[in-house]
Amino acid sequence: NGHDQFTPEDLRWIGLAAAQYARWNRNSDQFRFLVNSLYPQALKQDENYWPARLEMGLLFLEKYNAGDARLQLDAALAINPNAAPVHAARAALALQDFDLQTARRSLEQALAIDPQCLSAHQLRADALLAELRVDEAIAALEAARRLNPVDESTLGRLAGAYAAADGLGDDVQDSRLARLVGEV
Repeated sequence: NGHDQFTPEDLRWIGLAAAQYARWNRNSDQFRFLVNSLYPQALKQDENYWPARLEMGLLFLEKYNAGDARLQLDAALAINPNAAPVHAARAALALQDFDLQTARRSLEQALAIDPQCLSAHQLRADALLAELRVDEAIAALEAARRLNPVDESTLGRLAGAYAAADGLGDDVQDSRLARLVGEV
């Protein structure tokens, strides 16, 4: 707060922190501020700063506002069609609507651009789980885990996939799920 000269990237990081704080404190007014003031301010400084569009799209997606999410993600892709995280976010939007075909296409685009896009690997697993292709989902999550071995979203999905594949019977001490929980 010591100065008023923030770059669009500064504003993005401030927005990411503010969104997390708002989630922890259930402050929905903060989300409105982010999508109506902060990120538009970043775009006012640089209309081609596509990460601001991505962050707005992700916030709208989180709040199940598919229409505004789609508008922001489309605008981000119009600026940078090679932004793998935006293609991954479009896949998340398609998965919310259970449009698996569109999700797969978006994920293929994201992974073709950036084979190490963690969110694309996670969402690929989500799509596979939606189709009850649990073993393939586990393979996708293990690939995601190699990218970031401590990512909580990956580990949580992997735990769920192990439970779906192996069950939660009485003899779980030596299961993949038990080993993963022990590691974590």
